[in-house]
Order: sequence, then C-alpha cells, then structure tokens
Amino acid sequence: MKIRVKSLKQKPRYLMVVSGNFDDELYQKTTELLSLFLSKRDNYSGITIFITSLGGSAHIGLALYDLLKSINTSIYTVALGECTSSATLLFSLGEKRFIGKNTVCLIHSISMDNDGYSNARDINELYSRMKLYNSKMLDVYKRTKGVTEEYLNFINDVFYNIKEVTLSPEELLKYNFATNMYVDLKSVM
Repeated sequence: MKIRVKSLKQKPRYLMVVSGNFDDELYQKTTELLSLFLSKRDNYSGITIFITSLGGSAHIGLALYDLLKSINTSIYTVALGECTSSATLLFSLGEKRFIGKNTVCLIHSISMDNDGYSNARDINELYSRMKLYNSKMLDVYKRTKGVTEEYLNFINDVFYNIKEVTLSPEELLKYNFATNMYVDLKSVM
C-alpha cells in the first residue's frame, strides 16, 4: 500500500496598495479591491496592504479602518515612504505592522478649516465634530494590537497636549506601533 503525502503549500497573501490622498476616490478604489478579494478569498491566506500616503480626510480613514476590520481575515500592513495622518489609522490595524527603514509617520489630532462657518453656533458645531473625530481616532490608536504602555501614554499626550508628532521607524518599533522592520516582499507574504 502506498500513501501519497500531499505537500502543504501555503496560500499566497492578497496584495493591495493604498496610496495617495484619503478621499472618496481612494475609498472607492479600495472597496473595489476588497470586493475582488472577497470573491476569491479562498485562494488567499490574508491581505497585505502597502501604504504610502500623506493621509487626508479623517472620515475616510475611519471608514476604511472599519471596513477592513469587518473582514474576518489576517491583515498585515506595510508603511513605506510616508505614512501620515489618516494613513496611520489604516496602518494600525495590521496584525503585523511592517515599517520601511526610510519611512516617516506623522500622527496628529484632527484639524479642519472652517468650511465657511462664520457664526458662533456653526463654529461650536465644527468644534464638537472635531472633538468627536479626535476621540474616535485616539480610540483606534489605543486599540492597536500589542502597543506598549509607554505608547499609550505618549499617544494621549499627542492628542491632548501636542498638535502633531513625526516618528522614525526606530521610535515606532520602540512603541510596538510597528511590529517588524520591512526587509523584502518575502517577509510580508
């Protein structure tokens, strides 16, 4: 009797690139890529998202975060070049978070222009919206898997006392906001 042992080859990861301004167009493109993934999800072991972006709208960043979090699959994120503002929200959701050695991350509390608001009632509404977005964004950063207690204190300080902070790969690794240094494509597969 012969027994055939089938090689257990690991499924590849689905690769996505998220780049550019976090706006309606980026949201549309990302949802299209996720639809494609969902239609073929049995062929993949998870998703690896490469991020290079200066960020953009907080509501788009939070919407993409919620959308990707709702897909029950393993997600790795890779920040290369610049990963700032809303893009760091997306970066934070990775089960593994890889950072390029020349990558810069900027984290900041929300800022908005006055969108034409001119009276006290409108400005109070804008301020209330800013506080709500700040609260939601801070919550996302605090829920990042595996971050250090030092990071939690630091991120609170950024949102309540400092307007913004730029972090190096070494600082991101120290806080465990990034879990690994990006070496090559094989390392994220």
